[in-house]
Amino acid sequence: MRFLGGFLAAVLLAGPAFAEGTAIKDQGTSTIEIGRGGDIFTFHTVNTSFEWLGYYRPERDGYQHLILKKTEEGTVSNGADGTLGAKVHLEVGEVAGDGIKPLFVIEDEGEHGYVESFAWNSIYFTTVRYGCCGALNTMHTYSLDNGELLFTATAPVAWFEVPNAGGLVRLAAIHTIYSTEDEAIFAGHDNALAMITYAAPNQTLQRFLVLANGQLSSDALEYPDPYLGWAEGDSPPVQDLEVWSFDGNKDVTAIDSVTLLVQIAPELEIRLPLVEGKLKLDQANVPTGLTLQELPAR
Repeated sequence: MRFLGGFLAAVLLAGPAFAEGTAIKDQGTSTIEIGRGGDIFTFHTVNTSFEWLGYYRPERDGYQHLILKKTEEGTVSNGADGTLGAKVHLEVGEVAGDGIKPLFVIEDEGEHGYVESFAWNSIYFTTVRYGCCGALNTMHTYSLDNGELLFTATAPVAWFEVPNAGGLVRLAAIHTIYSTEDEAIFAGHDNALAMITYAAPNQTLQRFLVLANGQLSSDALEYPDPYLGWAEGDSPPVQDLEVWSFDGNKDVTAIDSVTLLVQIAPELEIRLPLVEGKLKLDQANVPTGLTLQELPAR
């Protein structure tokens, strides 16, 4: 992530023009370049699009209007599996009283990028690196509060929200082995099975590895079947939990009845209690054959 040096050319005229009701404009270029060598073609595409987001901010008691300018660039060939290179570039600006205020830029490798929401009034930008030859897709999710990378994942994200608490949301993500990024994510940990990330909407809070300690059968490790879910009390885990028992309580450290279920495979389940706002690894229920190792949050 880097901060914008320039977002829209029209920003230079935004002061008086916007005040007088003249439209602020920008444009993007979309192109395709085709190369040929016999029966082999390469296709290089650049596609630019714009998106508006009206984002309610409780601290402002009003909406923040974001303009997203997204450029996706990639190269593919009928003579190769997967992509030969791809990247996503996102410029984020805010519609202000005198024009468009540049905020930040998100740049990442990946074939596609999209906005998604976890919980009410919680928006993010996710890039995807598609797997090839059996590898799992990898998603990178960024905060649209500040452009920070929150986590990488190979399975759906799980979240919980406290209703009427001003946007108190927590997220959990799992990145398992056999992904497009094993070497980068699990460097130095040959016995790693997964990385778990616990995050707030604008920052990473905790990360830890799930490691095999030599007591698992080969069948249990054949291929991951990841699942994350939050549970309150004795209720079964779900991917999207509303913690009504703490309705209106903005203090996450007061929550004492929520647990994160981490399933690596159907018979490999870990349960981590949320205590004083953090996942407690030393109080986790971990099956024989697995070990947890805390990592720096970032």
